[in-house]
Amino acid sequence: QLTISAGLAEYSHQDGYLQQTIKRADKALYQAKQQGKNQAVLASDESPDMALSSEINKPTQAQTE
Repeated sequence: QLTISAGLAEYSHQDGYLQQTIKRADKALYQAKQQGKNQAVLASDESPDMALSSEINKPTQAQTE
């Protein structure tokens, strides 16, 4: 069975450097892994410690046809 954990971050001018964006995405990835399999977490621009998460659902048979 294939599972995925993803940490995502959108570049913000507040980050200043791309490295800050990568660091926020990395934190979001670790949060996704802590929440379990099939999770995606989007890092918040306002606070590096806050993020939005979502469970990635397995496609139904109708979606795969």
